[in-house]
Parts: sequence; C-alpha cells; structure tokens
Amino acid sequence: MASRGSYLCQVSDNSDVDAKFSFNETQLLQLIKQFNLRVTSRGLEGPKGQLIGDAMPALKLQLKDGSTYDHDGKMTKMDAIVQQSTGTVTCTGSFPNPNGMLRSGLSASVVIPVSSDSVICVPQTAAVRLQDQMMFYRVKKDGTVEGVICHVYPSNDGTEYYIMDGSLQPGDEVVTNGARKLSNGMKIR
Repeated sequence: MASRGSYLCQVSDNSDVDAKFSFNETQLLQLIKQFNLRVTSRGLEGPKGQLIGDAMPALKLQLKDGSTYDHDGKMTKMDAIVQQSTGTVTCTGSFPNPNGMLRSGLSASVVIPVSSDSVICVPQTAAVRLQDQMMFYRVKKDGTVEGVICHVYPSNDGTEYYIMDGSLQPGDEVVTNGARKLSNGMKIR
C-alpha cells in the first residue's frame, strides 16, 4: 500500500499522445463518402483495404488558443459501433509529442483536412437549421425566395458553410441576413 504523497504510477513516455474524439452519424456518413471508406469485419478500411489511418489525410490539432499544433497526427482507431445514447462513434488519433507540449487532460479540436475541386461557399448567417439539416433561401428571378435543403461542412474559421450536396448551384443568389424571418414564396425585391 502506498503512503500518502507517494506515487503509485508514473508516466514515463509521452512521446506520442492519443487524442479521443467523436463524429455524429451525419459526419460519419460524410467521412465514409469523402474518403470512399468500407465497413469490414476489421472496422473501417480504405478503398484498397488499407487501415483507416492510411486511407485518410493527416490529422491537425487546433489548440485552445486558436493555433495549430506543429505536428500532424494519424487516425489509429475508429469504433465500429455508433453509441445509441449519443449518436456518435468514438475515434482515436495519435500525435507525436517531441517537445512534450501535449499534456494529459488538455482539450483541443481535431481537424481532418478535406479538399474538393469545386465547392460552393455560403456565409453561415444564410443558414436556417432544421433539425439535422441546413436550409438556405435562394432568390428566384421574380424576386421571391424558395428554401432549399443542403448538406454542409462548416469551415474551420466558423464563418462559412461548404455545400456538399443539395440544389444550390454556382451563381445562385441566397439571402445572407434575416433568413430566419423568411418563408417560401415571400417577395424580397
């Protein structure tokens, strides 16, 4: 038995630090589509049977002060089961920690870089949340508006949404302020 003030355990190696994070079901489905992942008996794999960490881009870590951690990480594990109580799947990423900057108990945001050849960007002020979907009001030629549902990714800076799919097209005009006060068919011009 250890006496008061003595150590039962001492961490001896923190050269790599694991970060636990989660995705909701919508994010998980977008991730599977974006990186062409497959569900197998070993969990999620890349399109060529590679492990999840080899099929996805390097992870970035955004620290609480807004800065980005200097070393990229790698996804090492993704649970196969979605937690019924939270609707999320738990993941683990491993980050090198050569300078000992990362400590147990720190919180940060894990960022998965995603690229696309062409994407529509819309200010977040234009969005109206409808449960787990986003609606935007498109301005028609006659000056009336129509609500369109789109699946989106938020930008890292929190000011825009990237339209992943939906009926918005390049060149469409959308209402960017006061969208919550609108309804289909309202004339704004």
